[in-house]
Amino acid sequence: SLPMIQHEYRWWTSFPDVRIKKKYKDAGLRPIEIDLAEEAAAEAGLQHLLPAVAHNSQRIHFSEMKAKMDRCRRNFKFLAGLCHYCGVDIHCAPMGVLDMFYEKKLVDAETWLQTNGDTVLLMDHEFEDRMYTSGDKLTVNMSISDFAHPPLKPGRLEWKLGSGRSAVSGSLKFKHTPFCTSSLGVIKTKFPET
Repeated sequence: SLPMIQHEYRWWTSFPDVRIKKKYKDAGLRPIEIDLAEEAAAEAGLQHLLPAVAHNSQRIHFSEMKAKMDRCRRNFKFLAGLCHYCGVDIHCAPMGVLDMFYEKKLVDAETWLQTNGDTVLLMDHEFEDRMYTSGDKLTVNMSISDFAHPPLKPGRLEWKLGSGRSAVSGSLKFKHTPFCTSSLGVIKTKFPET
């Protein structure tokens, strides 16, 4: 089978970012989505919260994009990556990894390549299944989607959960099939008390 490219997979948007309003003015554009958000927030007396709302919305949006792209690469073994039709925000639709001025919103290119690069580490949990508390058991199937040239060599995946004295860690030796998505093994542990 040949590698496949997926286009526009289960996309969401983030909240309009009032913090970049000046960019619109400098470009001679009306920031319609920001104006509407500010008007609605002013009516409710919540305008002071808009910068934090934008930041937290982008954090959730990034987590959602990563989880859904992980799912796509897990489900389609020969998927080499995803083409971002909406990788950049468009006027009135903040749905990209970049803002509409092609500048970083939340994560840099290196971080984004961990989600949509040639070689990506995947976990089997859906977006809705990634909430845990101290003491919860964790069982996660790990996979790797490897389309790098040259492909990744067999090795060891080392993982760590938590920090300080309460952290738990381990490793998985792996040997995978290049140019497809392959299982690496299962991590079983308990979330440390924090």
